[in-house]
Amino acid sequence: MSNIGNYENLDDMELWEDLRNNDRDALNEIYRRYIDVLYAYGNRISNDHGLVEDSIQEVFITIWEKRQKIKKTTSVKFYLFKSLKRRIFRNLKSSKKFGFQYDFSESSLAAKLRTEPTTETLDEVTIKKIHQSLNQLTNRQKEIIYLRFYARLEYPEIAEVMGLTVKATYKLLARAIQRLKDNFRFTLIFL
Repeated sequence: MSNIGNYENLDDMELWEDLRNNDRDALNEIYRRYIDVLYAYGNRISNDHGLVEDSIQEVFITIWEKRQKIKKTTSVKFYLFKSLKRRIFRNLKSSKKFGFQYDFSESSLAAKLRTEPTTETLDEVTIKKIHQSLNQLTNRQKEIIYLRFYARLEYPEIAEVMGLTVKATYKLLARAIQRLKDNFRFTLIFL
């Protein structure tokens, strides 16, 4: 066990290994690091905030309960995203509340774009146009855009989360980007 007391300085793999060795503080640090992105991702899948919160809690409870049986992972973030998506779908199915919510809200999009060095100077009109373009994508296209550019998952990780092959992941993302470009051009013409 690393258990040096300062978990913020440990990388994800060290925390994961400590967690597997019964260190509850390592689980708490993983939770602290990923709760915000997991909640944001969960709310893209379902607009039932309570269900998303419960699903996140269930993921972490399951990880703790099965900590000695869980395998090493190359990406804690990927493991959590995949587990959360599976849990939300299971909970939606049992509650019969299927309702996909891949909606890039204008305010969250604006906040995200202003934190990126290359896009921090975008004006409100451009952000609104990007928002409108994103919301014209299909749910699958929105999901892949979210996973690649917001969650920053790698292609094999996205493929597994979405139940696709890596090749299909590349194709879906390319189509989504092309449709986004086309939508953005169309929006510029008519606004």
